[in-house]
Amino acid sequence: MRTRALALVVALSLLAGSAAAQFATKSPAPSTPAVSDPGGESGGPDLITDAAGNPILKYPVGHQHAASGCGGYLYISKDRIKFEPKVDPAHAFDYARADLTVAQQWRFLGTAMQEAEFKFRNGTTWHFFHLKKRTVEGNNMRFGWSEVLDFSPLVNGATRFDEVVAALQAQQKSKEPPAISMVEPAEATIEGKTLTTSGSTLRMRGIASHQSGITSVLVNGQPAVLRQLTPQTFEFTADGVAVGSGTSAVVVLVMGGDHSESHKTFTVMRRGVRMVEPAYFPFETGEATVHLRGVAAGFSDVARVEINGAPAVLTRADSGDIEFRSEAPLNVGDNNLQGYVIGANGTREPFSLAVKRLPPSGPQPLGEKEIEKALEDGLPPTRIMALVNKYGVDFPLSDEIEQRLRHAGADDALLLAIAKAKK
Repeated sequence: MRTRALALVVALSLLAGSAAAQFATKSPAPSTPAVSDPGGESGGPDLITDAAGNPILKYPVGHQHAASGCGGYLYISKDRIKFEPKVDPAHAFDYARADLTVAQQWRFLGTAMQEAEFKFRNGTTWHFFHLKKRTVEGNNMRFGWSEVLDFSPLVNGATRFDEVVAALQAQQKSKEPPAISMVEPAEATIEGKTLTTSGSTLRMRGIASHQSGITSVLVNGQPAVLRQLTPQTFEFTADGVAVGSGTSAVVVLVMGGDHSESHKTFTVMRRGVRMVEPAYFPFETGEATVHLRGVAAGFSDVARVEINGAPAVLTRADSGDIEFRSEAPLNVGDNNLQGYVIGANGTREPFSLAVKRLPPSGPQPLGEKEIEKALEDGLPPTRIMALVNKYGVDFPLSDEIEQRLRHAGADDALLLAIAKAKK
């Protein structure tokens, strides 16, 4: 008997990969389920389901033979317990869990072994090492003690199945990232919708929730103001979020109490007018007119663009932006050209352009008041006509001006010269 016992100890030592290894005594299984994360360095259990959606615990294990072993997976469900070896199908089993009579730490000759022992009503007894997943996947049955894990999760799964499943389900749920629901702007509530604004800042407001609570919300890296609604739910508000010209992005980053994170990224189109020609304002020119070319960006439905009441020529770009072109007359001195982007629904987005017309070099053209005064002072119309032909005038001859000049003494010849001399 002693010889047989010694041979078994030697066999177990070889199975563990070290002829000199000794089995350490372990404390009884903990009162709460031992739950490990799945992964190559862990032993699970993995929580899987059958075709009907019922939970199953899956453990990587090593089954001890008399002088060797085989690796595989132990599956424990509500009703069944089965073993599927990876390379030795003769050692597989599938029993009703109700037929399990003993699930405990194995003791050999009074020594607590680092193995789980299962006994069934049919008289069979099975011993399992709890192994790292990578050991089983690598079919490495000459493993070292570093691959052997605590046996107690195997016993817990067999004896406290519901508790272990509940703990794993709670663990998986806690790994879900925080939920983010946007409230403002209204466009942010629609997934993938581009936000539009005519200002340089934006207000973002929403709801963040997580089972572990919310520790912070950052909007483009800046902390939002939090207002607690429930222990797990907070309202966040960020005022004055800076928006760049054209297209930019706003990122909402939420941190849960368990350090989990989630984020939403929004594309923002700042609605406005960008001038291409002239390239800078206020613009100065000596010409009587200015060529204007610009882009109306971020507008959903543009009907027309007006500058000083005159419609511009429009071209729609592939991006949806509207390019406009116009020629605007200028008076000598400062000119404030008032423009509008007009939507199909009648909305008018104003913009203005400051342009200064420089006076021409040399003698200045005659003004309306100068000619009127010269006539009233008795200067002959023929003399005034000669000056008009030489220097020009700086005003168009309207009906109103014509009447005033006739009243002052202008004749048809002078008025015709004035009409032709506008510079």
